[in-house]
Amino acid sequence: GGDVISKARVPAHGQVLQVALNPPAQRQVRQPGGVSTHRGHCRQGCCSLIKRTEDWFEVFAFHLDRVLGINRSLPAVLRMFHSDVLPYRFTRGSPRPVVWWDPDIQHLADND
Repeated sequence: GGDVISKARVPAHGQVLQVALNPPAQRQVRQPGGVSTHRGHCRQGCCSLIKRTEDWFEVFAFHLDRVLGINRSLPAVLRMFHSDVLPYRFTRGSPRPVVWWDPDIQHLADND
């Protein structure tokens, strides 16, 4: 868990948001010299992608991947959000798949 502290659109992916999360342990103690930008949080591994409700199969694939011992997919869960930072459609309705944003993966340009 964690609080959504910032958001960014993912180019060419209309209903996908990249969100920076404030981990629960940091809610209680403010760390000096902490990261204050969205990009900085993502570089530290504190970001996730909130996907479309129809992408629930990614959560199933993650759990199947772990059960089979393959361990190749990024962690994914279904979550409901209650945040003033997110647009209304992300906070109402069905739970949405959330996939961890791994800062060490090279993300290529999307020419579409």
